[in-house]
Formats: sequence, C-alpha cells, structure tokens
Amino acid sequence: MANQDTGKQISERIWHDSIADLLVEARLADWREDANSQVKKVVIHSGKEITWFSFRQTYIAIRLSTAVPLPTVAAKTDTSMKYIQEHYFNYRADEATGILAKVRKIKPAEERLRLIASSYIHNHNAKK
Repeated sequence: MANQDTGKQISERIWHDSIADLLVEARLADWREDANSQVKKVVIHSGKEITWFSFRQTYIAIRLSTAVPLPTVAAKTDTSMKYIQEHYFNYRADEATGILAKVRKIKPAEERLRLIASSYIHNHNAKK
C-alpha cells in the first residue's frame, strides 16, 4: 500500500500496528505482552488471523448486500468488476434467492386480490 498523498510505500510494521490498534479498540483483541519486540502484538479473541484484506472483503460483501452498484464498489476498492463478480457475487445470489422466494409467495395473493377487486367492481357496476 502507498500513501495517497505522497505515493510512498507504507511499511509493513505501520500496517501491522494499525490493525493491532484497530482490533484492540474494537474489543476484538487484547494486547499481548512481549517486551522483546517493537511490533505491537495482539491476541485475537476469535483465534482467526485478521488482516487489512479481511476488512476489504467485508467491505465489499456489505456494499454488495446493501445494493451499492457494482461499478461503485469496484471503484472504491480499486478492484475490477470482473474480479468482484467472480469472487463475491455469491453474497448477492443468496440474497436474491430469498427475495425471489418472497415474491413467489406473494404473487398468488396479489392475483387473488386483483380477481376479487375486479369481481367487486363488475358486480357493483351490474347493480347500477
């Protein structure tokens, strides 16, 4: 990663320390005591390794699940739309399946309501 203002490469230690600070502040980790190292170390509560890439993945998944347009997500993450489609569209597929299931259950009810309404209108007009 590079500094956006200067274009200079950011050191791995700065990235690592930033993640450590973030995890502790979010109460996802605790500081690990290690006086022999200048690199900040944490014990992550979940036991999983969390990297900056983990946050990027989460960001993309959340944006897609909230219907942010694919070109916008791609531009904000400096990732191609093709890559996102190949690696992240399973999130949208799960959501779309649920939405389609709801629509299919609702549609017959809507059709019955239309029939009832048209029948009522027809009978009401016939009585006049």
